[in-house]
Amino acid sequence: MSIHQKVGKPEDYVYPLISRRPLLMTQAGIAEYRFDMRDIALGLSRSYRYAGQSSFTVAKHSIIVAQVVYDMTRCPELAKRALLHDAPEAFMCEVPQPCRTLKTVEWRLLEEGLQTAIYGEFISSAHNLAIDEAFIKLVDKAVVYNEFIVDHGEYPEKGVAANSLFSKTTARLVKDVSFGEYEYEDFLSYAQHLGMYHGSTTLPERLRGGAMARPCQEDG
Repeated sequence: MSIHQKVGKPEDYVYPLISRRPLLMTQAGIAEYRFDMRDIALGLSRSYRYAGQSSFTVAKHSIIVAQVVYDMTRCPELAKRALLHDAPEAFMCEVPQPCRTLKTVEWRLLEEGLQTAIYGEFISSAHNLAIDEAFIKLVDKAVVYNEFIVDHGEYPEKGVAANSLFSKTTARLVKDVSFGEYEYEDFLSYAQHLGMYHGSTTLPERLRGGAMARPCQEDG
């Protein structure tokens, strides 16, 4: 669907900068959409956790979670799911934890619809999804704890520590993390490593720095 061939109102859509395929934000629109890993990488690499009050983008966080999951399980399929566990935030933004209870039923349904559609687009095998999600959530919590330590030096609740099962691997990966403008490329490179993506990992020139204002052109 081109930018001019749409149903509904313009404000009903998200307009990805790379694929240029407008995404109709309804359950029906999400279900029939073909997602592009580059759009996911761009959205997550430009979204910082905690409404920007963190050193970590959602892309960097997702890579770390996926690396911990893979290091512990050596299961590429589970690592794929971990890399994409926050993928809906590429189109709906990261919402800080204190505000998540304020999400409407409609918001949650769209978020769940996006998660299901994105998993379906890029992950072929189906494990026990409930067990997968529970394990990834445990790793996610350990990563969040260690990210907080990097940003603030200590966790706000005394005596709270990351699950010892994950703490050593997680702490090492979070401590060794590098920050910079290449998280788009990092995300796509890890997706490529896991066999989910086979294209270029380079951010299009028109989207780099001051190039944002350049006229539309094909990225090749």
